[in-house]
Amino acid sequence: MTLYRQEIFDFRRLLIGLSFICLWLVPPVMLSQQLGSSLLPSSIASSSYRFDHWRTDDGLPDNTINALLQTSDGYLWLGTQRGLARFDGIRFTTFNTSNTPALRNNAISSLCEDRTKTLWIGTGGGGVTRLDSAGFSTITTTEGLLSNYVASICEDPSGAIWVGTAGGGVTRFLAGTLAHLTKKTGLPSDFVKHLVVDRNGVLWIGSNGGGLTGFFNGSMEHFTNRDGLPSNDVETICEDRDGTLLIGTVSGIVRLRNGRIARDGALTRVPSPFTTALLVDNEGVVWIGTSGGGLCRYVDNTLQTYSVIDGLNKNFVTALRQDREGNVWIGTERGGLNMLQKTKLVTLTTRNGLGSDFVRSVYQGRDGVVWAGTNGGGLSFLKEGNFTTIPLRETLSNEIVRPLLQDRSGKLWIGTWGGGVGVYENGRVTRPGLLRNFPGRHIRAIVEDRLGGIWIGTNGEGAHKFANGHRTIYDSKHGLSNDFVSCIAEDSSGTIWIGTSGGGLNRLRDDSVTTFRSRGGITSDFVTALHVDADETLWIGTNGGGLCRFRRGRTDSWSTAAGLVDDVIFAIVDDKEGNFWLSGPRGISRVSKQQLEAFSNGTLPQLSVVSFDETDGMRSSECSSGSQNAGCRTNDGRIWIPTVDSLVVVDPRSIRKDSLRFPLYNRAAPDRQETGEIHTFDHSRVWQWRHRGPLHSTFLQPRQKAPISIPPRGI
Repeated sequence: MTLYRQEIFDFRRLLIGLSFICLWLVPPVMLSQQLGSSLLPSSIASSSYRFDHWRTDDGLPDNTINALLQTSDGYLWLGTQRGLARFDGIRFTTFNTSNTPALRNNAISSLCEDRTKTLWIGTGGGGVTRLDSAGFSTITTTEGLLSNYVASICEDPSGAIWVGTAGGGVTRFLAGTLAHLTKKTGLPSDFVKHLVVDRNGVLWIGSNGGGLTGFFNGSMEHFTNRDGLPSNDVETICEDRDGTLLIGTVSGIVRLRNGRIARDGALTRVPSPFTTALLVDNEGVVWIGTSGGGLCRYVDNTLQTYSVIDGLNKNFVTALRQDREGNVWIGTERGGLNMLQKTKLVTLTTRNGLGSDFVRSVYQGRDGVVWAGTNGGGLSFLKEGNFTTIPLRETLSNEIVRPLLQDRSGKLWIGTWGGGVGVYENGRVTRPGLLRNFPGRHIRAIVEDRLGGIWIGTNGEGAHKFANGHRTIYDSKHGLSNDFVSCIAEDSSGTIWIGTSGGGLNRLRDDSVTTFRSRGGITSDFVTALHVDADETLWIGTNGGGLCRFRRGRTDSWSTAAGLVDDVIFAIVDDKEGNFWLSGPRGISRVSKQQLEAFSNGTLPQLSVVSFDETDGMRSSECSSGSQNAGCRTNDGRIWIPTVDSLVVVDPRSIRKDSLRFPLYNRAAPDRQETGEIHTFDHSRVWQWRHRGPLHSTFLQPRQKAPISIPPRGI
């Protein structure tokens, strides 16, 4: 049987017509569905990922992976050079010619699951093997294939299975019969590399030397380098969400839309033109695998590259697949299996323009600009998705920036660690006259009160208030409990609160100072953070005493015994969604204000705190301390936390309340008391299982991290 028939057919006209039909079928996007404006472009705001890896040491039969597929039952299947592997998130099961006689060759080249849940397995020399409820069975040239070297398999809307081969063209399996497309029937090359069926039912055939061919309703249309292809050697094909066809060749990537081939400017910057794999994920992001250039992520006309420097095992990518959880799986040549998991957090570093990866403070000014003070890299501000850095050494002789404040006149006050205080205004950093003889060189807090007075907290010189051209000193000689001021806050009544390192908390009201110490008020004399609610509730973060609250004459406190991640708190940030975000040496945590209230009332025995660390995308879980601005919430609702290795950004609205992930499969434990560990499918969390015999159920619980003690830096 021949599938090709000779007739005059305008294939480009068909594509144009179908595109107009699709426009009528797509509903318009409602304004209510659009997200609010963000300080970060989408290419950055959703682009934080981390790698995980599996190699032969982890059970893979071979480190070269040719094909990836997640089947409907949840298993991940891998085609390797030494057999077929099935991965359940815990272990690999291998099928090869030794234990599966139906397999005629161990080189697995392609995988496809059809609508009947039959798994089709293409091999490099052993034809096609099928796995269904009856087991394995194989079709080779003996049964009608024109070549046993299978390169690609796909299914069309009618249920037909198409098999592309090296040297035998394309074979169709339908209702127990075989039919062929070859050079004799109009195919430009019998050496097929990739097959894809698009949303309109068109079969696209990429071949070695023959370019791209579209087959629809018995007719063919060919696209070659004369039509704009970079090369006639087509390696991979993928359909974008808008119906555009992406074609990867050995010489670059192009788009086919409305019958016309066009190059995309950003796609010409892919590190290697040899394109081996293409994937459009469930968010419309295009992933590009290359030979030698690693992996690329393309979204919003922005290209981001991942290579061995970023955690990819090898820069030679051979296969791409996204699972149902949104993870991107990457097969490599001699590098094994890689998984790229989207993290809950975005990390910004010097690659985004920051002056240093060690960020000390973050602050959003009245004008909406986000400022970051770095440890040795000066002052950086966010502009058009990237940071620009302002050097400070010439003016302030110091590049270690701590607290920041933009006053009501628009001037940005800059506190440094060793260089005193400067002001940024009209594009210049200066040290105004009233600050030239200022004794404090190490600055930890700068705030503006409701009357316009500027308060500066120093490390050893007390607190200083600048108002109406005069400076007022508050130190141990004038009633302050300690000269080492760590943070300052004003409540709605005009009361000034001053936290110190070692001297507890001071309240300035009507020119009198009241001190609260650990002996009779707060849980630690080392106050690290202050936050005032609209109802004049004062929240106090401490170094060693957890979280405290002053409200209507009552003091409440919460510590690790109540469920907090750490008793050291560097920042308290209100997300306006009913939660506090706390930073500390063990990472970032989110705690519900409602739960804090319930615990203090005795109606909740333990807090349920969600924590974030390296497993969630942080480069280091150690957050930055020693500054008033150790965290902030920006106008777009995101939480910003400086750490010793990056600036972390998280959107609270994207974090589920229940962030725990259970294993993909929970197999029963042996019929005896036994314990062990099960990794989640994404390896982001390890669970302990315990089994107490046949009459008891198996249960899972998080494996707790060993207690650690990390001294905070810079206090």
